[in-house]
Amino acid sequence: MATIGRMLATDLLTHGITAAVTTLVLAALAPLALRAPKRIGDTTELRLPKAMRIVAWLGIAFFSSLLIGLVVMLQIDPDDQKLVRTAYIGVPLFTLLAMGALGELRVRLAFDAEGIGGQTAFRGKRRVAWRDIVDVRWSNAGYWLRLEDRHGTVLRVSAWLQGHHLVVDMLREHVQKQAWEQAVRGWSKRAKL
Repeated sequence: MATIGRMLATDLLTHGITAAVTTLVLAALAPLALRAPKRIGDTTELRLPKAMRIVAWLGIAFFSSLLIGLVVMLQIDPDDQKLVRTAYIGVPLFTLLAMGALGELRVRLAFDAEGIGGQTAFRGKRRVAWRDIVDVRWSNAGYWLRLEDRHGTVLRVSAWLQGHHLVVDMLREHVQKQAWEQAVRGWSKRAKL
């Protein structure tokens, strides 16, 4: 029983350190999303800042190496039950984390006075017109604004995208207040703006 207690304490310490480091890295990167985005004529481009793209590539490499290492270790010793249990959790988790980071690297949105759209992480290209937006929601867990138009098209605008705060200005200017008011309030609290 004492061994289980030591293992749990070690795991909690490891998870606590990991969470603290992740929080510090994200806190250091968050101000980059408020920098001025790239403008091309009347169009403003939103994408992850360069430092975040580097962190995402490092994350993909890290999770992929963990995945490969786990698979190799299973090939070497397939009878190790602890390793097999770890693989049941690790393989899907590392795969999801690497794929999630890779998907986020694909995101590139642009907006103008008419609407916003572009390449999303997993749903391909999407576009919504400001005048058609009927619902805006803020997700604390996903850290994004979810825009839905009257046709049912949904577009998520991550608060990690450089210049995302300008989308809020466009919502205020072009969309009815009841559609965005609560979401912008949640965004403001989370983004500390």
